[in-house]
Amino acid sequence: MKKATISSRTQKSEYTRRKFIRNSTVLGAGLFGLNSFGKAFLNNGATTATFSMPTIRLGSFEVSRLILGSNPFWGFWHGNPQKPKAYTKEGRFAVMDSAALQGITAIWVPAYKEWISMWNEYKDHGGKLQTWIGQPDGYNGVTVEEQITACAKNGGEAICIQGMNVDEAIEKKDFEKLKRWIGMIKDYGLPAGLAGHNPESILKAEDQTLPAEFYHLTLGVPDTFESSARDKTLK
Repeated sequence: MKKATISSRTQKSEYTRRKFIRNSTVLGAGLFGLNSFGKAFLNNGATTATFSMPTIRLGSFEVSRLILGSNPFWGFWHGNPQKPKAYTKEGRFAVMDSAALQGITAIWVPAYKEWISMWNEYKDHGGKLQTWIGQPDGYNGVTVEEQITACAKNGGEAICIQGMNVDEAIEKKDFEKLKRWIGMIKDYGLPAGLAGHNPESILKAEDQTLPAEFYHLTLGVPDTFESSARDKTLK
């Protein structure tokens, strides 16, 4: 029996992907050019979510089943030959508010210093997105351990180790490192997860009975998105 899974909650409303896309067209390319905090909140006067999103539990807390990612915020665009620029701060705020108004309750972001400053500013100015899930990645000269601490001390409500770090540790069979990271997260009283770009990483984590409470897995290998990896991920 698998002990570390994501369990779904009762669906609160019929909410389709098509419906979400239709109601999110307000975002568009203009987000890159927003240049004032006031323009960032594209809520058209709304103060509460327009839709109710089905939810799941990640460890001890409940989030919408659709969670906002953040790669484009920082200029990470897997497989896009145009390599668009990163979003402006105001554009990020606009995306977050618009997502919240569609019923999304959480965003997934590494614990960069720039992000922590923005998250605090966003919340201080009445930002509508409720939850930050930390994704320590060990980039820019900051260790995974330092990012775990930064997330835990700056409002993160769950932490999931970024996929490249997990894939590498699994490949090297460094399961003690993963256990140490998971233990550190749990010592802060937060739900602990592992991410990956390779479905084999998650299967091997399960074989080792690593004490993760949830997983995050890309739908196929980034940049190639091979159908075989996609099919294995879905299975």
